[in-house]
Amino acid sequence: MIAGRLKYLVCIERKTDTLNEYGEKEQRWTQITRKRVSIDPISGREFMAASGEHAEVTHRIRYRHTRRSECVRPRDRIAYQGRIFEITSVIAREREVEVMCTEAIND
Repeated sequence: MIAGRLKYLVCIERKTDTLNEYGEKEQRWTQITRKRVSIDPISGREFMAASGEHAEVTHRIRYRHTRRSECVRPRDRIAYQGRIFEITSVIAREREVEVMCTEAIND
């Protein structure tokens, strides 16, 4: 993996249970780690749903695999400058982790 391609600093977030001010349990996205990654768009599509026209882009996100790497799961998500990438699959190799994600595009 070429270090120059890892130019995006992203937050990997996991849904956790917390208590709100009324003592009720609610789920929130909590940052578990920050990583330098590469983000490569793969494909895009537009589709119609009940609420109107929507667009979605599929991305491949890669980062270095280290011993101390937090294990990313498909139920986690990646946040970068207001963009949210929903993880669909995670492939951990010897030296890198490849994460396939979808990003919903809102107008």
